[in-house]
Amino acid sequence: MKTPLKALALLLMAPLMMGNEGCEQQQEEAPAKSRKLRQQVELSKVQAPRLQFPGAENFDFEFVLNSQIYDAINEDDRFVVAFNSGDPRTPAGLTSADKLALAPPDGYVPPPLSTLADVDPYDPQQCVARAPMLMIGGQVRSFEIVSGGGVWFGFTPQGVGNGSMGGGTTIAVQNAQMEVGMVAYNPLTRTVFGTGIATPNHTKVDINLSIDFGTFSLGPRYFYQSRLAGVTMKGLKESLRLLGLDLEAKAAKEDRPAWETRAVRDYDTHVTVRAGKRHGLVVGDEFEVYNLDHYWEDDAQPCRSRYLGSVRNTDKPIAVLKVASERDLGDEFARLEVVKGTEDGSRRRPGAQIVIHKLFEPEPLPSPPAAKQR
Repeated sequence: MKTPLKALALLLMAPLMMGNEGCEQQQEEAPAKSRKLRQQVELSKVQAPRLQFPGAENFDFEFVLNSQIYDAINEDDRFVVAFNSGDPRTPAGLTSADKLALAPPDGYVPPPLSTLADVDPYDPQQCVARAPMLMIGGQVRSFEIVSGGGVWFGFTPQGVGNGSMGGGTTIAVQNAQMEVGMVAYNPLTRTVFGTGIATPNHTKVDINLSIDFGTFSLGPRYFYQSRLAGVTMKGLKESLRLLGLDLEAKAAKEDRPAWETRAVRDYDTHVTVRAGKRHGLVVGDEFEVYNLDHYWEDDAQPCRSRYLGSVRNTDKPIAVLKVASERDLGDEFARLEVVKGTEDGSRRRPGAQIVIHKLFEPEPLPSPPAAKQR
């Protein structure tokens, strides 16, 4: 069975950039789009070999990349990394706004059996509700540094280049470039949903500066302070951008939601979901709810055996939810008001699928009056 990162390695070896470039061109030519929400993700790892810099042999390049990826994702308007584990039963680290979003609304009378806090953690609805929506990992295929004399060092699929640097650690660097790929996958089924590959053409940066590579042996902070950090950050951002475009294109092609999250608590008149201000929710946004049936390799061992996937158990949503008040919006969670339910009063299970029904769009500002001609 291929792992997502092995699948990415195969893609990095294939000339697939025509597809990414096509998406890129369509994105740039498309008219301005309406609001979108940021998909919550958790990070796996960006894989990279150690580098042999002059005076800093065995440099931990992978550590540098996995430190930068958090900033790269948080600056991307398609993804957000959760601060909290997503388990609302463990409120440590939650903001006061999130605690309020997880609390029952005023006047709520709990049923005889508590809904979320007292259930078996191996209940399939519960373990799926707490699982990450999407995992992102990556792999660096090449990183090349070219000196003013045209000598290069770093690595490519063809091998490692050390060049002839004259025995010194300070090198006049002309430019640098890298190739890095990102993959997004379901952490439970390991199904790959999308990839994004930034080639050297995307990431090349002119340095035109002497760098003392010997300082890198003193710690990663010296790498971050160099212009080479701009090359790696550019590669990570570009691969994430292309990953976002690929996820959107494949979701449209496969007729599945481009954004979704999970319900974590049902309070009859309100439902708490795992999405909040950091995901882009605002007052007026509306969402649909679908209960899911989950399947495991061993039905007698849910959450302990291999997860096979889930399907909606109704064709139509069992409820429509709305962000009714700013007070209901936390950073990681939101308490949504039920504005439409089913006639049979179906309850929303923890782990129910939450997808966009309609996002609030502010009224466009009126055009300023035309200046009067004298």
